[in-house]
Amino acid sequence: MRLRKPSRLLPGDRVGIAAPASHLRCDQSELFFRGVEALKEMGFEVHYRADILDRRHLYFAGEDEDRAKELIDLLLDPTIKAIFFLRGGYGTQRMIPYLGDLEGIAPKVIVGGSDLTVLHAFVGRKWGWVTFYGPHLTTPSFAEGERNTRKSFAQTLTSFKPPDPIPCEVLRKGKARGVILGGCLSSLVTTLGTSYQLQAQGAILFLEDQNESPYRIDRMITHLRSAGVLEGVRGVVFGQMPGCDLPEKEGLLKEAILDSLRGDFPILFGLPSGHGPINMTIPLGVEVELDGEEGLLRFLEAGVL
Repeated sequence: MRLRKPSRLLPGDRVGIAAPASHLRCDQSELFFRGVEALKEMGFEVHYRADILDRRHLYFAGEDEDRAKELIDLLLDPTIKAIFFLRGGYGTQRMIPYLGDLEGIAPKVIVGGSDLTVLHAFVGRKWGWVTFYGPHLTTPSFAEGERNTRKSFAQTLTSFKPPDPIPCEVLRKGKARGVILGGCLSSLVTTLGTSYQLQAQGAILFLEDQNESPYRIDRMITHLRSAGVLEGVRGVVFGQMPGCDLPEKEGLLKEAILDSLRGDFPILFGLPSGHGPINMTIPLGVEVELDGEEGLLRFLEAGVL
């Protein structure tokens, strides 16, 4: 299925910020305001609710229904051209049942990572939109101005040109083409058995995470395979995976990946998106080439119109 692309962002566009998952920790408010300032410096008008930094409900940024309504209001507001997010953490999946039937609305730019993986899965499967795996407002690399993170964010969301090729380490050689889908591995596993479970047949699968030991990575990949998600996958590219190797046995993670993903498809490692010091913005649902000879992820089309 060809997914629908949102319109590219232009200077002066009004963008919204939602908080569908965890609330912000007390020591992170400065990151939020830096992230807001970064959006303004890019020429966007920024809108968010006055109480977005409140911490009133457990570890969530408000009640499930309220977080869903906040997102729905931004989706239905014709003046809002893109939606960004406060942070990940946990909670996005709890508010998805309240999103209702919005399949008919025009696509908007949606950018997020980590726990927002389940929203990408839902929107891609239910609404047929291209979405963007990338930083939140409080992602340190975005808020603090890491050059590659900011450059990728701006170019991917505003340009008709495909993103630049991204070099990665080759774990298994080969070449493959397909649409790129995926996100945070531990979040993807939670979609199994839902109506928006990932369908990756014929796709290039992107997997990333942090602070998960090699055996846990193996267990989650095995779970995906047992559920049929890996059937027909043409290639896999992993993120930076910080904290997922064992200090006393460096390299075990890559061994575990190769052991759990047996086959003849290419596997690349180290895509700088998601958890890690660099968080480049990846359009999900566009055609890519995974080059396991040169060690490159090539985008064959842009994520915006």
